[in-house]
Amino acid sequence: MRIAFLADIHGNLFALEAVLADCRACRVEGYVFLGDLVMIGSRPREVFQTLEALKPLAWIKGNTDGWLEEIQPGFVPSSPQEAEILGLFEYGARHLDEAMRTALSSKPMAQRLDLGGAPVMICHGSPCSYSQGIRPGMAAEELDACLGPGSFRELVCAHTHIPMNFIHRGVRFLNFGSVSTPTEGGHHASYGILDLDARRDMRFRQVPFDLEPYARDMKQTGFPGMERVLRRYAGQA
Repeated sequence: MRIAFLADIHGNLFALEAVLADCRACRVEGYVFLGDLVMIGSRPREVFQTLEALKPLAWIKGNTDGWLEEIQPGFVPSSPQEAEILGLFEYGARHLDEAMRTALSSKPMAQRLDLGGAPVMICHGSPCSYSQGIRPGMAAEELDACLGPGSFRELVCAHTHIPMNFIHRGVRFLNFGSVSTPTEGGHHASYGILDLDARRDMRFRQVPFDLEPYARDMKQTGFPGMERVLRRYAGQA
């Protein structure tokens, strides 16, 4: 069985559709979503509907999904960054109905799965917090805290948009990158496949998608983060 790990879609339906086409070509049979459906893209509603139709094996809540709960009506931003986040929040809230927002808020921040007879911990940031990014080179004590009291073979996370694959205390730490916005610039979507039928083969996939229709869509829908998104694809933010 081949399982695709998708994360950090951020409302980018164009990148998600490219990834799912690649998944079909790779004969993927199951999906795991590691959170951050909203906030940095123009089509959160359609992304939600697409993911829901996949019937994923697990669906984790990311930090931007949590913002839909945390930002209260009447919030007054105190900095340009908070004003930008508020604009993205208001866009996401308008394009998701109440049932969708309730479904997102009910998702767990971490979950333990049995995949191919081996325990796997999945989370957005870390098992302790969806805002804590795990990165290669972190101090051993920080990685130990991420492991917690449980035992598992792999820890699969997201949040940083940075692909990684390393082993600490016998646990393989994996991040397959971001479907929406890679950290190194360019317009490709990153995700991963775990092949349970082979030798637990892990494949890091990069799929190009057409940025032009996505830019047109952001403009037509009045998406407030368009300039920042395009700078990110150019490697400037």
